[in-house]
Amino acid sequence: MATKSKTNSLDQASAENVRLGGDLCIHIFSVSSAMVGACMTVIVLFQFGELRNLAPAADNALAVDALLFLVACGTSYFAIRTKEQEKRDRIERFADWIFLLALCIMAGVCFIVAYELI
Repeated sequence: MATKSKTNSLDQASAENVRLGGDLCIHIFSVSSAMVGACMTVIVLFQFGELRNLAPAADNALAVDALLFLVACGTSYFAIRTKEQEKRDRIERFADWIFLLALCIMAGVCFIVAYELI
């Protein structure tokens, strides 16, 4: 009897992980596509606003950042469309790492801009 309930809880945990994985792909897809737009908006503000002379490397970093968010968006889309679970997990993990790398670059650019403004 205890083995059956243990197996049941393992099946529920496995189903929960699969469901969370699908949700993660959707979140990476939607947020990374929005972040591409945010990066492009900040690049335009750097070029035409008062921040033109502020940290010229920042807009180059944001351009790379926008490309990384675009890659994360595309790979998460392919993960959503993939039927095979093992392949989907690998693609999702790749999208997650690219997304985290892009977030770190964006945080670095924010630090540079804040440092230059102070």
